[in-house]
Amino acid sequence: MRLLTGISVFLLIFWTPACLAQFEHEQHGKDSLRKWFPQKLGKAEWSPLFGFDSRWSWLSGKVVLIRGIRIGVTYKGIHHFGGGYYWMKRGVEYKNVKIDEPDAAPDPLVKFDTRYFAGFYERVVYRSKRWNVSIPLMFSFGSLHGYYETPDGQFPQFVDHPFSAMTTGIHARLYLMTWLVPRLHIGYRFTFNTTKEVKRAFDGIYFTWGLSVMPMEMIKRFKSQKAAGKSIFDPRPI
Repeated sequence: MRLLTGISVFLLIFWTPACLAQFEHEQHGKDSLRKWFPQKLGKAEWSPLFGFDSRWSWLSGKVVLIRGIRIGVTYKGIHHFGGGYYWMKRGVEYKNVKIDEPDAAPDPLVKFDTRYFAGFYERVVYRSKRWNVSIPLMFSFGSLHGYYETPDGQFPQFVDHPFSAMTTGIHARLYLMTWLVPRLHIGYRFTFNTTKEVKRAFDGIYFTWGLSVMPMEMIKRFKSQKAAGKSIFDPRPI
């Protein structure tokens, strides 16, 4: 089942840009700007990269939020690389988990959290007037911690498993404005150098969505549009 899911994600990686291109063609005709594997986006050769990178995922069958922050550089607007730090707060509760600890409560609740560091590379593979699609590759290492409930309501730790992981997927951004960008990401995570329990919990699909608001782009857009007598909410230029 996991193998079929992984294959499905990889097919989605290559199929989605083609679908977006067809959609763009149908909506705007032959004159719309479409480019596969662009050589450059924007004027800057190098620019800093900083952002929040929270992502929704499945952990042992439950949806969890893994928060993150990443920093790096962008080269020619199409190559993004750097590092990040990610964490999941303890809070999602599980039942029917076998606990062999002598002080565990009857049918105890179990909670997990995780912390990990990651290095990433992301390449823009398709762009149009509105869409920007890229394929990221991330390698991470960290640890998964588990806590079980005792009769007095305490949660001592019983799991501390290190892991390494590789994730890939597809990241799509819709440029409503130069400074206002909804985004959607879906990917697949493979863990290694770890236990069967961690692989069972972490191997699988993860997904993210969000809205990026870029203050510097907003200020630049406001100045240029004001000088031209236009609104800041005019669509993104080609």
